[in-house]
Amino acid sequence: MDLSEKDMLNYALQNGIINVNTIRAQVEMDERKRLLKNHTSSVWEGTDGKWRTYFPTEDGGRKLVKRTNEEAIYDAIVEFWRDHEENPKLKDVFKLYNDTRLANGQISAASHLRYEQDFNRFYGPIAKQKIRSFNASDLCDYIEEQEAKLNMTARAFSNIKCVTKGMFKRAYRKGWIDFRVEEEVLQVIDLSDRAFKKNYKEDFQEVYTEDEFTRYTKFLSETPDIWNLGLLLMFVTGLRGGEIVALSFDDIEDRNDFFVIHVRHTETRYKNAKGKYVYDVKDAPKTDAGIRHAIVPRQFYWIYSELMKHKDDWEYVFSNPADGSRFTTNSLRRRQELNNKKLGIYQKSPHKNRKTYGTIVLDNKLDNNLIIGQMGHTNISTTERFYHRNMKQLEKKAEILSSIDIFGA
Repeated sequence: MDLSEKDMLNYALQNGIINVNTIRAQVEMDERKRLLKNHTSSVWEGTDGKWRTYFPTEDGGRKLVKRTNEEAIYDAIVEFWRDHEENPKLKDVFKLYNDTRLANGQISAASHLRYEQDFNRFYGPIAKQKIRSFNASDLCDYIEEQEAKLNMTARAFSNIKCVTKGMFKRAYRKGWIDFRVEEEVLQVIDLSDRAFKKNYKEDFQEVYTEDEFTRYTKFLSETPDIWNLGLLLMFVTGLRGGEIVALSFDDIEDRNDFFVIHVRHTETRYKNAKGKYVYDVKDAPKTDAGIRHAIVPRQFYWIYSELMKHKDDWEYVFSNPADGSRFTTNSLRRRQELNNKKLGIYQKSPHKNRKTYGTIVLDNKLDNNLIIGQMGHTNISTTERFYHRNMKQLEKKAEILSSIDIFGA
């Protein structure tokens, strides 16, 4: 008669061949040994007969612990590391969630850093709280109170919801909490649209006026060093700053009287193992739609020869002439600040060059597919919603309105 392993195990248990208590004791002993391996501090008996060791603390230090006998000190060590594993702090749960997604290639190093910053900002006050102490009701209260305290925008809070869902779902899967964060927290918190901060900005803060655009592009054309050429290209192609500084010479194609930029890379920022910021180039733009061919207008064909001057010397088009090293978006930002100050123009980041370009192509009623192709968007509604502003100055607006016939002479 052939018996399965399960049948044989049941037979052995029922007939006393295998002792359950012996197995349970062995499992507990193995678990005890495993937990003790986590403990790297020495254990010793003092002159007073008591046993001592050190437990690690949050600040990287250590705390002295003592017990009356050897068995008690090892019991304390086991309980310390069991609690560390089975009831971690919220910050450790978040780190597990964030690091796992990075290791699995689900997020980039830049996204990993952004989530870390979001967590520290929102959950910093309770980051050391043990995960098993959380319940759905208290978490709802904390989220509502913290959102009001930080006066967050809807977009910023959307990032927090993503972090909250991810780390508490991970905690639920591990058996550390008994509530489902989506159904019992995120779907029941009381936050209407009115609860969020509204960032209202006027047109002149978001795009260059027609007069500013003319003056600034003229200035950039007359002072065409490599930084100003980068800023000018943003004005006439709509490229993002990160895409500009990631361009290699192979990305630029001459078409005799105009040229095309093959957008295939972008700059990314993350922290290395030492906690320092690293600016690197990744082989994918911000979105899938970001992979595109951006056309440079014929009026600016002259930029091509300027960019090609260092083709044999530099790896990247936008590099520092002093040492040939690629410069970062921070370098573009600093140059923009200096230029705006010199021209007496309201301070705007390089991203406003891209927004100005988006406004220009929309105002000129170009084909929608051409617009989203240049901008690297998936649909025209994104361009219209976030990139369409009024470039006209107040005097020009008044002139247009005053010319309406029905208003009279």
